[in-house]
Amino acid sequence: MSKYRTALGLVIGTGLITLVLTYVPAGGQDDFSIPNPSDPFGDVDPGTLPGADSGEGTLPSDEGAPVAAPGQEEQLTEEQIKALGDETTRLLESDAEADLEQAVKNTEILRRYAPTSPLPFLWQGKAYTKLEQNTFAVTAFNNAIALSYNVQFYEPYFELGKLELSMRRFREAKEHLETALQYNPKSADVNYYHGKAAFRAATQLQFAGREALQELMATAEASLTQSIRLRDDYADAYAERALARTSLGKLDEAIDDLKTAHRLEPVNAEYSARLGLVLSQRADNGREDRWAKEKDNVPRDYRDAIESYTTFLDAKGDSDTEGRDGANNDQAADDGPANDDVAAADDGMSADDVVADSPTADEAETEEDPDASKPEEIYVRRAAARIALAEILNNEESAALYRAAADDCTASLDIEPHGVGAYYNRGVALRMLGDFATAVESFTDAIELSGSPDAQLRRGIVYYHMGDYDLAMGDFQASRTAAAQDPRPAFWEGVVYAIRGDHAEAVRSYTEALHRFPGYTPAYNNRGLSYMYLQRYDRAAADFAELVRRDPHDAVSAARREEARQLQRQQQAVARY
Repeated sequence: MSKYRTALGLVIGTGLITLVLTYVPAGGQDDFSIPNPSDPFGDVDPGTLPGADSGEGTLPSDEGAPVAAPGQEEQLTEEQIKALGDETTRLLESDAEADLEQAVKNTEILRRYAPTSPLPFLWQGKAYTKLEQNTFAVTAFNNAIALSYNVQFYEPYFELGKLELSMRRFREAKEHLETALQYNPKSADVNYYHGKAAFRAATQLQFAGREALQELMATAEASLTQSIRLRDDYADAYAERALARTSLGKLDEAIDDLKTAHRLEPVNAEYSARLGLVLSQRADNGREDRWAKEKDNVPRDYRDAIESYTTFLDAKGDSDTEGRDGANNDQAADDGPANDDVAAADDGMSADDVVADSPTADEAETEEDPDASKPEEIYVRRAAARIALAEILNNEESAALYRAAADDCTASLDIEPHGVGAYYNRGVALRMLGDFATAVESFTDAIELSGSPDAQLRRGIVYYHMGDYDLAMGDFQASRTAAAQDPRPAFWEGVVYAIRGDHAEAVRSYTEALHRFPGYTPAYNNRGLSYMYLQRYDRAAADFAELVRRDPHDAVSAARREEARQLQRQQQAVARY
């Protein structure tokens, strides 16, 4: 909390006693005086108002004379009222419950002496906020706003907006912080919190159009950029702008922001967690785009993400697992295409990115930082990054990476025994290590907890490698029904049909996979092979030709296309006799 000096000016009119309290910042970045005040306090000389040229405010010439509050028997002198205000601001700097409760009592007395001043209500709201009595805090700030109706007093809007942010009332927070920003556009803090609220408000618009979401994200980025211009060492503003830029697809800029935030505050573990998330996302994007120019940087990004996650976990006191950089196993094409997701079904950006409904004041979260990353989640994300890196490397280092990923998931489950993502990724890692029985157990736990069709697909793949084709087919069919747009379950049904020698059914399954996703290249390859078994060489040649069209450097498909065409010509020659 900023440190303030307090001056109390008393103006005595006919039956009206008004308290005026002037804030003077003590070396802070923000000007906490009221900009352009008019006269919100009744018959008060503008020279005594907060932010006026008089600075500290003035006291009546009969200083020290007893002043009676209307309807009260007790009397306080002007010096006593000033001392009470000084004590209140001092108490508000404390986190002790007794001090804050005394601050509330003081504001009740000050309200009696200054019924038209917003400042006692403002102080009261701050005290209630620290006491986590959010309902009372909201009421106090709204009262302060009501008494500031004809003056551009930004602080009640600012404090209410910050409180609403902590209560996850993001849209309301954005509105109040917009007003605060209109009144005090040169405050780095106001710009920061406005940008933060705009970003989080966008996360609540789950069914809004893309343009509305983009506009909110752009607003967030603009406010946070202004905050940084006003205070170039504002680490939180860099970190928050990284979130907005990530949502806007500006991953390179987001990574730069997080690196700057970490440089400014190297002890802030949250920045490391966020940096890992964005690095992983950039690596995922590069991995999925086979034509990406930055494809060679994908392994480096995964390694940097793993390092960032490790920094976070070390700072939280969680020891690193073995095989941090370690690894060998051949995944081949059995788990689907190169862009097959390894993240669990419940693996999202962060808890603050998807919010269904705002809680009431009494239901609001009271954690110190409800948006902070949780170690159990970061373990899972580090496991996913290790699995992805192992799949790309496909060399002697991969085995160690899979083992480390499995250990990460076990560490996550030690903290949160019901983590679907941990069970899922542990199943993937164990399957790649050849521990099929334990992998089945992990996928089964994920299915029982969430009904995840992806976990069911993966378990089916393990059953396939165990040679239990009936159980595999059951999982593939269940996954196909649950995931209507996913081509992989139908593809794997085709694989089972093909290994059983039923290539006609295999072709039907591969075709369904391509109906679900025409760009799913493994289905073209396998369907072409099944057509070869069925001696449908013309169709086999067409499938292999499609693969060559999609990737002109695919020498294997080109050779198969030529083989199919040659067999087709032979078949046609035989048919002519």
